Amino acid sequence: MRFPFLLAIVGLLTVCASAQREGSISGTVYDNEGIPVADAHVSAELMQGGEKILTVLTTNTNELGGFLFSHLNLGEYRVAAEKQEAGYLSTAPDILTCKPPLTIVLSEQSPIADTSVRFMPKGATITGWVKNSNTGKTIPAHLSLSSITECGWSTTGTSGQFKFRLLVPANTPIKFGACAEGYKSWFHADSSNPSQPLALELRPGALFEIEIRLEHSLEQGEPICSAGRY
Repeated sequence: MRFPFLLAIVGLLTVCASAQREGSISGTVYDNEGIPVADAHVSAELMQGGEKILTVLTTNTNELGGFLFSHLNLGEYRVAAEKQEAGYLSTAPDILTCKPPLTIVLSEQSPIADTSVRFMPKGATITGWVKNSNTGKTIPAHLSLSSITECGWSTTGTSGQFKFRLLVPANTPIKFGACAEGYKSWFHADSSNPSQPLALELRPGALFEIEIRLEHSLEQGEPICSAGRY
């Protein structure tokens, strides 16, 4: 007569064990030639509904390029790696390469996943100053980067006190511009045709130095300088 009670307990324990089941994600980070990268920075984002980030976990690869995230809740994760100090940009989706995220789903049926992350070739660097074209003094400005494929854009600011330095994808055509309040917007162009934007496409590890000189704007209709494409 006690069997139904015992079966209920066993069933409850089974449900609890299932609810508490954990997963793991392991893998290796490689460079573009397939060589493992030590001390790369790896992140795993637990997603909700494909868009909202619930949790961000981080770790570094070992000397063999390996990484492990353990004791994970089941669910959808986006995994990415970067090592900017060595020239490797993040593998996460960005506006210049338009690539999809590396997505891993841990489920009751598949709680353990093994993957690999591969860097693109080392990035290139754009560096320089933004100055007043009349005085030669440095000025605060916004810098704009966008893809030729028009999948997006990003901006970053300069304080006007320090030389800017941007790490960008190599072998990728990029539109590059700048603006500052009270000045005419500027974009990288062919010297023989200044009104025509000219894309930058730099080799891996290349250093492109530039001094951007902005002219004062006397026009009332000049757009307000803010985040966007210039």
